[in-house]
Amino acid sequence: MERYETPDLRVTLYENGTSIRDIANEKVKDEDQDEPKREDVDDPFYLYDLGDVVTKDKLWAKLLPNVEVFFAVKSNPDPVIIRLLIGLGKSFDCASKKEIKMVLDLGASADRIIFAHPYKQESHLRFAKEKGVRLMTFDTAEELQKVKRVHPKAQLVLRIRYDDSTATFNYGSKFGCRGEEVRPLLEIAKKLGLDVVGIR
Repeated sequence: MERYETPDLRVTLYENGTSIRDIANEKVKDEDQDEPKREDVDDPFYLYDLGDVVTKDKLWAKLLPNVEVFFAVKSNPDPVIIRLLIGLGKSFDCASKKEIKMVLDLGASADRIIFAHPYKQESHLRFAKEKGVRLMTFDTAEELQKVKRVHPKAQLVLRIRYDDSTATFNYGSKFGCRGEEVRPLLEIAKKLGLDVVGIR
């Protein structure tokens, strides 16, 4: 077992053949005095199989070679995962100034980020502009007006509503414009001189 440290990250690498049970038992016993102890023995902890992430990334590239991955930071904002994905050349779906800042601080480039909150705060838009994050979503005329005021050089992606009654989490009621709203929104974007680069 080897440990590597950076100013804001500690990673433990285990030898081949080490089982998840072995790692969990080591964590529960907490015998290593150099590692910070959990306050209570029933405090939760996480075990990541980074090799599994790499394997799945390779499978994605093989099966969907023309589809670019944008990892939703809110789904797992752990710095270890984010750094691994940066190393793999992935892009990031950020929903706030905090997420954008974290991903940039961990080494991602601004052109690897899409700002994908449906109702962006103007202060967060200003931050995105200052940091060079141009790609972002929209699905309302109000968002277009806001982008025009704050970040007129943004590259916009129109989010379209998809309803799926069989989905575990149906986000159709939360995100996206309806089919009949697409043309009017694109006409508003054109009138405002905004750059719409795609749909989502």
